[in-house]
Amino acid sequence: MKKKFWITFFVSIVVFSALFSFVGLYIFDDDSVISIGKGDNEYLDKDEKEKVEEIEDKGQILFLLMGVDDLEGQGGIRALKKMEEDEHGYKKTGMRTDTMILCKYNYETAEITMLSIPRDSRVNIRGIRSMEKINHAHSYGGPILAVQTVKDFLGVDLEYYVTVDYYAVKEIVDAIGGVELDVPQRMYYSDPTDKPPLLIDLYPGLQTLDGDKALQYLRFRSYPEGDIGRVKAQQYFMKEFIKQALQPKNI
Repeated sequence: MKKKFWITFFVSIVVFSALFSFVGLYIFDDDSVISIGKGDNEYLDKDEKEKVEEIEDKGQILFLLMGVDDLEGQGGIRALKKMEEDEHGYKKTGMRTDTMILCKYNYETAEITMLSIPRDSRVNIRGIRSMEKINHAHSYGGPILAVQTVKDFLGVDLEYYVTVDYYAVKEIVDAIGGVELDVPQRMYYSDPTDKPPLLIDLYPGLQTLDGDKALQYLRFRSYPEGDIGRVKAQQYFMKEFIKQALQPKNI
């Protein structure tokens, strides 16, 4: 397996470390905070060689990156793994997606195309009679229904998904030494009733964000452009994250 492929692949979806063994720990450990799977609910095999051969046959891979809410302070992915599936492979998680990004990676050119899907987009969700926000799909049926909803909404042949929770963002940003960003405005928001309690408290200016502050930046929503402003902020973060993660010290 080509190390460069996996470095670029995981770095490009924001929350993965460029350190290969570190990534592997998160993907396959029983306590992982990252989950990788297929849209038909067949989890990827641990045999990395087989996975790479499949990707190389296609020349590129299309996948959906989802950042999920926490659940009662126990972590979104850890909670998700404990839930039972119904006959369709759906899990009624109660966890909405905070971020949905459609990603296409070409392993030959190392080019990555990303499409951020605004969380408030109103769509048809299978099994639900009325139009709902797209970020509700994961709550009703877990990653499988979320993937199916994006397929129906965009008309794409989508097979793979990557699900991450808040713990992944914090720990992996810390692992690469933080991300330098120019915070565009004062960011403040407090919700002590959230689990865990949410506090966003950032000042404008160029600074290096550690894992906790990076998560605050990504979760902030009070932009003049609303959700579109948040999408732009997340895309900016991703670009700077990639630059940091691909520095020689992190490879």
